[in-house]
Amino acid sequence: MIQGRSAQVRLLVLLLLYSILALGLCFGGAALLDLDARRLRAGEAARFDLAALNEKLKGAIDDPSAGPLLAASTEQIARYSGAASGRVVLFAPNQSAVATRGPPWPANLEPLADGLVLLRRPGHDYVGVEQRVRAGRLLIAREVQATGPLRLSLMRFALVTVLLLLGLSAVAAWIVGRLFTARIASLNAVCTAVETGDVAARVPGATGNDELAVLSRHLNRMLAELERRIGNLRASSDRIAHDLRTPLSRLGSRLSFLADLPPDQHADQIQAARREIDGLIEAFNGLLDLREIETESGLPRVQFALADAIEDAIELYEAVAQDQSGFVIERRLDEIVVTGLPALITRAVANLIDNALRASPAQGIITVVARIDRGAPLIEVRDRGAGPPAAVLEALDDDLGQVSGWGGHGIGLSIVCAVARRHDGHFALSREGDETIAALWLSR
Repeated sequence: MIQGRSAQVRLLVLLLLYSILALGLCFGGAALLDLDARRLRAGEAARFDLAALNEKLKGAIDDPSAGPLLAASTEQIARYSGAASGRVVLFAPNQSAVATRGPPWPANLEPLADGLVLLRRPGHDYVGVEQRVRAGRLLIAREVQATGPLRLSLMRFALVTVLLLLGLSAVAAWIVGRLFTARIASLNAVCTAVETGDVAARVPGATGNDELAVLSRHLNRMLAELERRIGNLRASSDRIAHDLRTPLSRLGSRLSFLADLPPDQHADQIQAARREIDGLIEAFNGLLDLREIETESGLPRVQFALADAIEDAIELYEAVAQDQSGFVIERRLDEIVVTGLPALITRAVANLIDNALRASPAQGIITVVARIDRGAPLIEVRDRGAGPPAAVLEALDDDLGQVSGWGGHGIGLSIVCAVARRHDGHFALSREGDETIAALWLSR
């Protein structure tokens, strides 16, 4: 909960920072607008003063000899208006850059829009009109007021906006924080359940396209794969334990029987006991191989010719099978290049050939096929034996965790399915006429 509250606080601070940035930009623009409005108002007042002066001194503006009159008039206006009026009135005759008895002509006039000029003095800004007349230059300016109705309205608007944004940010942070922490809490709950051994736990609501939804889907897929692997290993272990009861019992009986036999009859019983032990070792090795295939994922994938990997598997059985039982292994291998783990493909095909040899009658024919089926590489091992029991075919639905009782201790087909999954493919058993078809699909 502390971490969740910290996330809410961080989110609130982030929203406040964004709000402050937005307010700063908004009020900065409003302040510039207010400044332009106050300058424009001062400029309009200066234009009004100029029009009033023209009205009082009719004809003097356009008279070249009216310089003394304009100088006296502007000096009198400046003296009577004073600094308190916020008005600047200056006249500079053509004969000099300085008025006759008035203040000097300012050198820091800045042009503004609409024919206005800006005059800066310590602590005050003036906006007015500079007009060239026949007798010289005339300047009338008004002070830019520091306050006004627009500024007061902006301040009230700013205060209300700040309070509103702060409230909305707090509410948004609380709502988003609750949603965020609730989803994090569901992830933590699933992790806690898995830690206690419940691998069937899943993250609810793993929909949407946001980061937490994508993470939830990844976690659910990971847990589903973990549950499947644990289930397969558990089923394989249970099957091994069940299947090993009979050979272990037979082995115990042979050893007990051996104690009662005369020494000249020990050889046959010892040989039979060795066969039982070899079968047990084979079963345990198969279980270790299955565990390695299911759990080891760091092996690098390479491109290889599928026919070469299949030939390696056929060579393991071909000579012995033909010499001892008269089996013939036929090949129909297309040239296919796949990406994967060639050693695992060889192991899977070898297990399928071994099952086919055990299930087929003597002097039978086993056909190994490699071809492209519906755009995917397909390996088939066909035999004319009795085939697997109906229970095996029913249980075989891309998950051989429950398959047993066919082909030794049942580990061989589990290994084939594990190899298929490692190559993003699947495995299937079927009957077609008098043939049993073991089909292994791979991805390119």
